[in-house]
Order: sequence, then structure tokens, then C-alpha cells
Amino acid sequence: MLPLLWQLALGGLVVLVAWVWFSDRPAVAMSALYGACAVWVPGWVFVRALKRQQQRAAHAMAALSALMLWEGIKIVLTIALLLAAPRVVKDLSWLALLIAFVVTVKAAWLGWWWQMRPSKSAKDY
Repeated sequence: MLPLLWQLALGGLVVLVAWVWFSDRPAVAMSALYGACAVWVPGWVFVRALKRQQQRAAHAMAALSALMLWEGIKIVLTIALLLAAPRVVKDLSWLALLIAFVVTVKAAWLGWWWQMRPSKSAKDY
């Protein structure tokens, strides 16, 4: 869940920067927002589905199958959102969409790194 929060935060930061920097062209900020959402929404659907599946799955094979199924659904949903972008966002800026998309995807790595870093206990000081 933490990687999704990092994606939301950094994707939102890119949108905010695009909105401030290109205040005279709102389509740039909308394109960035759409790019961040094209990553975050499928990721959220994926996490939600796996959490629901985790409560029901009793066998490892069922859990692995669910993981593969929902990862496929996430990929298809992401591609569908990207293909729909020109119809959804008027005056689409592909560069803004791509920058927000890449930053949001890479933010998950930051979230995973943050979760995996060793915590310091009182005896480490």
C-alpha cells in the first residue's frame, strides 16, 4: 500500500508543477494528471483485488493464479487508459503525460525501498 501512496504523492507533485509552470496551458496539467492516473488507478485496482483475494485464498496456487490474473488486468487497463488519452484529454500533451507516467511508475520503487530499509532501534544510537 505504501508504494501506492508514494505514486499518488509524486504523481500529484508532477501535476502541481505542470499546473504552476504551464498555468497558461491547462491542457498540460490535465495531460500530466491523466498520465499519473493511468498508472495509479490500475495499481489501486490491483492492490484492492489482491487484498480481497488474500482473505479468500487458502492455497498458494490460487494466490499465484490471482496475482497473475490481476497483473494482466492491470496491464490491459493501463494500455486501455493510454489509448483513450487522446479522446479524453482535449489538446493532449504527450510529453506531459509521459513524464507524469514515468515519474509515477518509478515512485513505486521509492515506496518499496522505503518499506525495506532497516529500521533503527534505540540500541543503534
